[in-house]
Amino acid sequence: GSSNNTKTEPEFEGRVSLLEPDLKKKCSIIINDLTKSDSGSYHAVAKTKTHCTLIANITVTLSEKPTLEIPEITEGEQTTLTCSAPGLCSGSTPNITWIWSGSGQNFYEIKENNIEFQSEDMPAFNSTLTFNASTKHNGGQVTCKVTFKNVKTNETKTLNVKYAPKDMSANISSNIVKEGESVSFTCSAKGQPEPTFTWTKDGRDLDSKANWMISSITASQNGSYICKAVNKYGSIDLYLYCALFLYNNTAGSC
Repeated sequence: GSSNNTKTEPEFEGRVSLLEPDLKKKCSIIINDLTKSDSGSYHAVAKTKTHCTLIANITVTLSEKPTLEIPEITEGEQTTLTCSAPGLCSGSTPNITWIWSGSGQNFYEIKENNIEFQSEDMPAFNSTLTFNASTKHNGGQVTCKVTFKNVKTNETKTLNVKYAPKDMSANISSNIVKEGESVSFTCSAKGQPEPTFTWTKDGRDLDSKANWMISSITASQNGSYICKAVNKYGSIDLYLYCALFLYNNTAGSC
């Protein structure tokens, strides 16, 4: 129809236009500055002098939150986070801000980010944040804050940094014992994912738990013990040299 027959609802005033206004018999439209209230069913109707024909029925669901993509993060490697603003094909360029909060730290904004418009299969405004990952980032929260002309929204996720076992410690309950007494072994290490533990002596596996016990020690069990912590990203060993001093009635040494 002519422009005289065009009527725009007040809530769409100034935000709706024909996608290809110069082409006849084309009725694609573009809605700028989307808000969640624009969600719903849209109908395209062909009108003649005598009747109307429904030619399209489309349901649109909008999210007010941005999409925050976090890949697998490994210590020592460069990592790029991507935040996509909600509202595809929006007519307004959004302001995208990254906010970081580490354990026990105040929130602070990160200025070094890049905002770009991508128009391949899914047009969207994206912001990327690139950094070298370390264990200090593990457990921290990163927030992507998006501000349109009439929308403010954000998405927050917790970072999970993968790293090899470190900060290892191993101990025994006592290094001076009598034969027949019990001895406890403990081992710990930090890692992501949590490491598994193996105790060995003279190349022989003894136990696959971090903490274990010999209920009745014998002279043959005197010597050096090794605790090994392992995960997908590496391993670490800790030796306990001459860990046990055995005696019957008199003290002995390794």
